[in-house]
Amino acid sequence: MEAGFILIDMNAGEHSQNNFYMLDIAPTKVRNNFLKRRIISKKEALNDLKEVLPLLFQSFNEGVKLFNDRISHYPMSCRDRLLETSVFRSCVIERFEENFAEALKIGKYKRVVIRKNNCQILFKKLNNYNLPMNIVTRLTESIYNQVQEPLFNEDFGITEPIIFFGYRKNRFGEMCAPKLIYIDNNRVQWSIEESEIQKSQPMIIGKRPITPERGALVKPKESVKRKKTS
Repeated sequence: MEAGFILIDMNAGEHSQNNFYMLDIAPTKVRNNFLKRRIISKKEALNDLKEVLPLLFQSFNEGVKLFNDRISHYPMSCRDRLLETSVFRSCVIERFEENFAEALKIGKYKRVVIRKNNCQILFKKLNNYNLPMNIVTRLTESIYNQVQEPLFNEDFGITEPIIFFGYRKNRFGEMCAPKLIYIDNNRVQWSIEESEIQKSQPMIIGKRPITPERGALVKPKESVKRKKTS
């Protein structure tokens, strides 16, 4: 059932002047019986997206550098209030396209969605409350409540959790503080910052990670020499 209005005649009768008033059918009431998407905890996200998270933050940092270069070509007097946000968003999405390739999708209303490992990630600027800066619509309300309403024209992936990858703009005009946030019941349930990824993800050299327990890698030839000298 779609949200909308019902017209009610207040002067029904033989001499009716057809005066109508509109009764708003609130979308939130219509959606009460809709199913929810799969709930995902912070621990599950760190595990399920362990290969995705470093690329998200890498794309953001690369996008910042790209943005600083491109925006410098616009004189301050020629920039309107939406220019910087638009250029920055384009720069980061360009890096998403490079780093995520086929996982980058275009959803309804031209939303850019990274669909990876059974999760759907949206890129948005955040306000002071760490909430996405959106105009409230039926779809955004569904997203904030993890309702099974598709982000795409096709009805697929409706059980996959929606996670935001957002950032803020500080008082110096810098794009900063990237983080992953999960919203349900109109509240931020958890967030993941870049520092948490750097601590939880071991540094990769070749195919074998360096961890504090194992220490630096030893080349095969060096290993043989050590055995002989010992």
